[in-house]
Amino acid sequence: EGAHPTAPADVIATVTEAFHAIDLDRSGSLSRGEVIRACREQEKVRLLLGLPRNLRQNFLTCNGPNAKVSALKDLLGVNVDGTGKPSLGRVVLFCNSQQSARFVDHTLVEEGYATANYHGAVPANERASNYRRFVDGDAQVLVTTDLAARGLDELDVRHVVQFDFAKSA
Repeated sequence: EGAHPTAPADVIATVTEAFHAIDLDRSGSLSRGEVIRACREQEKVRLLLGLPRNLRQNFLTCNGPNAKVSALKDLLGVNVDGTGKPSLGRVVLFCNSQQSARFVDHTLVEEGYATANYHGAVPANERASNYRRFVDGDAQVLVTTDLAARGLDELDVRHVVQFDFAKSA
């Protein structure tokens, strides 16, 4: 393990610039070449950080007060067998606040999904129990804040959803 040739701040800036460029393209303000350059920047960052080539990032545009929840439910898919399993599979879902995590968890439970809520306002013993339920497969969606950002490598998930943009980098 050697040091990365680029400082972490540079990596964050590169990622931010690449994503910003692609967001600008949605408004039609970039040339095709500029979009391709931004995508190449994303690929450089992916290689620099050792991220797998099959890692994909998708952004969904949501307009209106209920659009994010609706898009989330569409993304997770139908709970067809009544076991609380989304058709998407096991998911870690990040929210940027405890209030948002509580809201999303409550909404998904009402839709029949098997969730585990994991954030700082949940008492420590309950939080540990919720985390264990997710690790053991009894809960299919871990709704969390950045509290769970450490230790993701031990979770058997194929999808990570960022419901809210982070408040800080």
